[in-house]
Amino acid sequence: MRRGLPARVTVLLLALVATGSAAEPSSGESRFIEGSWFQFLGTADTGERLWLYPHLDGVHEVFRETPGVARWHGDLESVFSSHTGEFANLFSAVEVLNEFLDPGAGTSRRDGAARLLELFVMLHGGKRAPYYLRGSRRKLTERLGEADLAWIDARVEAHRDALARVETPGTSIGLDALDDSTSSPEDPQDFYRCLLADGYLDVSIVGGNSKEKKDDTYHSWPSFDELQRELERMGFGRLAFRGAGDAVLNRRVTSFRGRPISVRVTLTAGSRRRHRIRRAVANFVEGLAHADMVVYLGHSNKLSGAYYLSETKSSFSRFRIGLGKSADLREKCHDLGRRPYQIVALTSCFSYDRYCRPIRWFLEREVEAPGRGVGFIGTPDRAYYADFAPRFAAFFELLLEYRGPRDIVESLNRIQPTPRTPPLIARGLLQPRFSFIVPAGVEIVDIEERGAGALNAVFGTGSDGRTYTSTELFPQNEPGEIVQVVTLSNAIHGLMRD
Repeated sequence: MRRGLPARVTVLLLALVATGSAAEPSSGESRFIEGSWFQFLGTADTGERLWLYPHLDGVHEVFRETPGVARWHGDLESVFSSHTGEFANLFSAVEVLNEFLDPGAGTSRRDGAARLLELFVMLHGGKRAPYYLRGSRRKLTERLGEADLAWIDARVEAHRDALARVETPGTSIGLDALDDSTSSPEDPQDFYRCLLADGYLDVSIVGGNSKEKKDDTYHSWPSFDELQRELERMGFGRLAFRGAGDAVLNRRVTSFRGRPISVRVTLTAGSRRRHRIRRAVANFVEGLAHADMVVYLGHSNKLSGAYYLSETKSSFSRFRIGLGKSADLREKCHDLGRRPYQIVALTSCFSYDRYCRPIRWFLEREVEAPGRGVGFIGTPDRAYYADFAPRFAAFFELLLEYRGPRDIVESLNRIQPTPRTPPLIARGLLQPRFSFIVPAGVEIVDIEERGAGALNAVFGTGSDGRTYTSTELFPQNEPGEIVQVVTLSNAIHGLMRD
């Protein structure tokens, strides 16, 4: 695979804000309130305080606080207790969709769901509704009367008026103020700052088809259950969106450089049930758009270039995103590459060659990323379900310790649940992508990433006409750990500094 030189990675500048004070909040300030970050928008003419909460599916909800009352009510029907930090009826667009499509739901409930979903679509923006809503959009709009449309218009106007009170809507916790003279844009800690800039570490974990023909068993749910138990061991608590039957959201509070961080992990395993399939598709689509990390577990489906986010392998759940088949990256996904930095880990057979590398180059060619791009983790060989929970539980623990890329990859590759557990390949994980050691005055003018037959190496053509091997093949805890790269016919070696 040969492509032109990707756009230069830019450094994201974060706004400095005050946090955590008990004093009266100022407009635009972010506050950590009982486990969640909110942005203060100001006080309405009614005397209510307005707070902005960032949801996982890309729409911020405005909560209204009546002075002296602990229960805050959101414009998307969520309720928050400022005393306990608990949410009730926490909004999720796909759960509202499941309510609308529930054959057992009454007319009143379905009408309310249709109205709320249309409000979500209006606030979500974009040329089209999110993919998982498109097939139901016509049925939704057919249920809306004049009173519903007037209610939606009023809510949209109130939402926009509330956001217009601040220069930059959205939480931001001032991590740039923690910079020091030793910091570098290439330092892993600076990548963590990008991930945590809004006060949240959001992770979407999605299961695909997992049936093994040899024993007629499904592996997605057992693997996710095992990971769920590991998250609970790590102190995560579970929450169901809007009181749904499955509690898929896991929450925990940690800290980074003295700032509290809210970690939100959404687990949606592969399933044959329609409401769960919709949930997995939404988690994948909105995760790629808005999460800090996206994880997939399932089959590679041989050379199809398609992931199926269901055990039924339905067309709705099919995502043709591998082996250069980018149709569904364009058609079914939105807002790709908009995060300051993002990690995508795809756990399936030969996933680096079949999925990671093609997606990576699609993003490099066709998406103008404002930040540091996407770091990828994949496998060079067959993957095994037994590897998933032990490795990714360890991965989360290492992330929450803010460890460097070399520590993470070496630790994960030491975990060998089976005799045939493959190593993991990491590219751009918490370190710059397309990094090279070149003589003074030489610039890299073209980049080529080769496949497994060439050790998944990345080569650059210098302005001097010579070929250089990228140092990104070697995860590094600090910038410049690798000082020389030696390429042989069957191996690539990196020499570390003393």
